[in-house]
Amino acid sequence: MEQIFQLFLFNETFIQDSMPLPLCKRARASRNKKARGREFYGYCAAKKEKFFGFRLHMITTCKGIPVSIQILPGSFHDLTPIYETTFILPCGSTLLVEKAFNSQPIEEILQDFGLTLIPLRKKNHKSQWLFHQERFIKKNRRRIETSFSILTDVFSLQRLKARTLNGFFLKVYAALLALVFHLTFLVD
Repeated sequence: MEQIFQLFLFNETFIQDSMPLPLCKRARASRNKKARGREFYGYCAAKKEKFFGFRLHMITTCKGIPVSIQILPGSFHDLTPIYETTFILPCGSTLLVEKAFNSQPIEEILQDFGLTLIPLRKKNHKSQWLFHQERFIKKNRRRIETSFSILTDVFSLQRLKARTLNGFFLKVYAALLALVFHLTFLVD
């Protein structure tokens, strides 16, 4: 899978976000045999919903093609896999991220590695972006949301029915591979 993702690393601008991968309804979490523990209880602020399962952290190109993924338990914050997902990006790249990534120390550390982290700013943040900069970030961030919509609606990633944890991961990776082929060959 990683070899396929490396084919698309020639871009300079990338987008990172995460989405929930529920294993089951939260009310059935105590009976779930695929995963157990408090670390699988997560919250998706964008959807304002709680879930039980994993969280897919993904970096895409500006066309929405995944180049780096990390699957972690649902309770982990978006900043947790930032170093693991960004190490594959070429030096001099720009990474557009959401408001959850507003962290000056992480911006400085990634700057030392040659990556520029550009998060959407919260309203109470000291240094705000100019209007055209914020518009550029929002416009380009829509692409990863579209990729997540394709994964959810076309490939039914939110409603995976798997008997084992390995089967669950197999279906997730198959959906991601299908997304790569869908965006590469079927969409201009």
